[in-house]
Amino acid sequence: MSEPSVEAYLNQELGEASTDSSGTFTLSPAETLRKLADFQLPGKQTWAVKVVQAAVAGGPSKISLRLMQREAVFTLSGPLSWDIAELERGFHNPEPGPDRSLWHLRQGLWNVGLRGRRPFWLQAAGWKQRLVWNGQALAREEAKPLNSTVLSVRHLNREEKTGLAYLLSSDTATHNAEILQEMVTRCFTCPVPLDVDALRLDALQSCPDQGSASSSFLLQIGFAELDLPALTTPPHTFAGLEAGHELPAQASLFLLLTAHLLKRAGEHGFSVARQPSQVYWVLDGVVVESQALSLASRACSCALIASAEGLGLDVSGFGLLHTAAYRERLRRLYLGSNPFIQAGRADFTEQLLRQRVQDRKVSATVLAVGVGLLWVAPPFGVMALGLCAAGFLLGQPSEAFTAPQAELKELQQEWQAKASA
Repeated sequence: MSEPSVEAYLNQELGEASTDSSGTFTLSPAETLRKLADFQLPGKQTWAVKVVQAAVAGGPSKISLRLMQREAVFTLSGPLSWDIAELERGFHNPEPGPDRSLWHLRQGLWNVGLRGRRPFWLQAAGWKQRLVWNGQALAREEAKPLNSTVLSVRHLNREEKTGLAYLLSSDTATHNAEILQEMVTRCFTCPVPLDVDALRLDALQSCPDQGSASSSFLLQIGFAELDLPALTTPPHTFAGLEAGHELPAQASLFLLLTAHLLKRAGEHGFSVARQPSQVYWVLDGVVVESQALSLASRACSCALIASAEGLGLDVSGFGLLHTAAYRERLRRLYLGSNPFIQAGRADFTEQLLRQRVQDRKVSATVLAVGVGLLWVAPPFGVMALGLCAAGFLLGQPSEAFTAPQAELKELQQEWQAKASA
């Protein structure tokens, strides 16, 4: 994917720079990098997502993140597409360059080192040196070779509290919570094993809004083959469940059909919640943008997960440009997903729950393991798996069961109209 020109963006957006005798916009390299760090990423912890993108684009086979008291530490297993000299040069060069893995990493490190002025060090497997940023300058230091690539980023910068004052503050928990939120929100589509403090994130059912959660109950997962760029199936999808079928290694579209029920505060049971259907755009293993579809919010909704490869991105890298190519791909997603939507079912949930609550336990956990897979006509590999989770109690009101069923029919009608337009 072609990246927007940093120089072009700065020419258009920044007014603090000087011009030469010909009127050409100019910034010194140091000024350019400072400006770049200010606008490049949407959040101060989005750097962690850029590291995942760098790893996926570069080839490592496993990603681990440890959130510690003073620092966040990434460990990447597998080869990299760049060396220490290329990273060192690239850190001082604001233009994208040909290596997408290195570009992602540079963006993340700019966000940490230049925007946050936070120290970090990076050492790849086999290197006898590491790159160290002390908050002001980048340098090499001698180091013992490692078996994996390690990136360590401090939570604080030079101006923030240190020592006992830092340890006694809530800053550590805040930093770690923000990083985890970024990872959970954007990295469930990662095509290689990814864990944060041993919690696996690389699973479609981990989608925070449309997956299996306290108020979302995943009913079906679908796969479609369209004439669009393919995504790799996240390897932890269905892990530990008796799915009964192998997942396709790749698909050009993933689909999630989900019912939404909200736990009543201070009461037994659930009430109906309503969520919009959404599309998640993925590039190099992470969600670069999620968008609510122009459909009504319902107790039963659908998520489309598709590749953003070949579509234009804004300068942040986390926003799609609504070009003609974008609109055409979205139209094809509506059309290509319609058979999945029309074949959707939300009626087996009540049966499963009623079977479970007959044991008269006050609190029951419902895991519909081994429900089997519901296959829809090719090329759709529609896997229906009840992942109805936790907390349904005796005396559950019928609306919690009937609303998803009724509103699925409404969703099917509206989706059919969109696909036919």
